[in-house]
Amino acid sequence: MAAFKKIQLFGFEKNGVHTKVSALLTKMGVSIVDKAQDADAILVLGGDGSMLHSAKQAHEYQIPIFGLNLGHRGFLADIEALEDQSLEAILSGEYVAEDRQVLQCSVNGQNYTAINEVMMCKTKPTRMIKYELKIDDVFLYEQTADGMIVCTTTGSSAYALSAGGPIIHPKASVLGIVPVCSNNITSTPLIINDSAVIQVTPRPWKDSEAEIAIDAQTVARDVSSEVRIQLHPNAVTFLHPKAHDYYQTLKEKLCWEM
Repeated sequence: MAAFKKIQLFGFEKNGVHTKVSALLTKMGVSIVDKAQDADAILVLGGDGSMLHSAKQAHEYQIPIFGLNLGHRGFLADIEALEDQSLEAILSGEYVAEDRQVLQCSVNGQNYTAINEVMMCKTKPTRMIKYELKIDDVFLYEQTADGMIVCTTTGSSAYALSAGGPIIHPKASVLGIVPVCSNNITSTPLIINDSAVIQVTPRPWKDSEAEIAIDAQTVARDVSSEVRIQLHPNAVTFLHPKAHDYYQTLKEKLCWEM
């Protein structure tokens, strides 16, 4: 018997895999619904980008999400093949549920949620931005850089990692702050408690302009006022196969095994 009665099946492309998964759901007595608010869970057919796209809806409606990896990296969409029985096992209720952090960001009077990261970045390729950083109203520094990333533990293995930040275990109760190409060589990544409120304010510097990107999508341009970032009170729940092991995932996806 299926553990979920109604599932939203999401994928940017409908292909042979979509057809096979649809048939499996029907065989198990699971209804496929169009809207996340009508579903018990979201099943994503795609890569981590597709997972991020749907994870915001999973978070909004507080339903779990899991994915069949059709992309490259597969940190979040970790069912690797339709033939390995992992998908059917999860549908039957044999899974590991893992709550992941979500950030909430307030900018220009609007509120946004982020699964991976919030980034303040430059809009002009040849001009850095200047910004002030406070944590819990305590001033840390003012500096010029290409930008700054505030990441969840999930996002620590995404853009923040490429910018020189550390990989953080998903169960750690921390957030990461990673400067991007700072002109201050002593400016390093910072790990803080996830109860903190992060305040980032752009400062005038030549003709620079700052924008805010949430999970690699621009949400505000020419930002000039304080941006507040903190942990959202609700997590997002990812479902993994029973054999899921975070360290093994790192070894495989980052090619640490020789």
